[in-house]
Amino acid sequence: MENEDERVRARACQFLGNVGDEAAIDQVITRLVNALDDKDSGVRLSASEALGNLGDILAIKMVINRLINLLWDWDPRVRKNAYEALRNMGEKAATNQIIGDLLDRLDIEKDDIEINFAVNALENALHYWCEIKGTESQMLSKLYAYIRKNRRMTLRTVSPDRFFKMFFETGNESWLPLAFYVSLVHGNAVTTVDNSISMYSSKQSMMVYVPRLELIQKMVETFQNSQHDLEKCFALVSNSEEKTMKF
Repeated sequence: MENEDERVRARACQFLGNVGDEAAIDQVITRLVNALDDKDSGVRLSASEALGNLGDILAIKMVINRLINLLWDWDPRVRKNAYEALRNMGEKAATNQIIGDLLDRLDIEKDDIEINFAVNALENALHYWCEIKGTESQMLSKLYAYIRKNRRMTLRTVSPDRFFKMFFETGNESWLPLAFYVSLVHGNAVTTVDNSISMYSSKQSMMVYVPRLELIQKMVETFQNSQHDLEKCFALVSNSEEKTMKF
């Protein structure tokens, strides 16, 4: 890794990315993370690719922070490998910081290929989202705005149940647009009767008791107020005899 020839340093990174000895993983990660700051973009590229290959073995915050920095590297190949490495980390790369940085990057990204890599990393983070309960309203609004305008996001691995649950636990209305939109994508239906809501999908149904009736009323009110906006993208069917939201 100290060789003056950048080609040798790049090959060393590739070799380290295929290491099979878990006992030596700390040393491997340290060397690869240091290589992320190499002056040569080819070495940075090989290091980020190698970290992506290590996948679930990685569990060091330092690695993730360096990969986030690489999202702003001038070399698009390095950025794409950073996206892929974050995606391969699964739940370890599902923090609010990473979601926020990915959204910031997507706000300015123009290249279709890079957008696809970034979207894949973002969908992975939303699927696991380990810090979901502490998410601020500003980020939720930004996430919803991006999801609405970017149809590349399939959201098929993102459960709308979690968003509804967060609304009922926190009372934060910013969760509702996300919950409604992802439910639409999944083709789900939601009905309310008194203090209970039922959620239906093609595979299963689930009923949840909500002690605070005002939250159910707020959910129905928010849906009714946003229904016209949602209809621009999806066909909605409403049952006027009971408070039913069919997505």
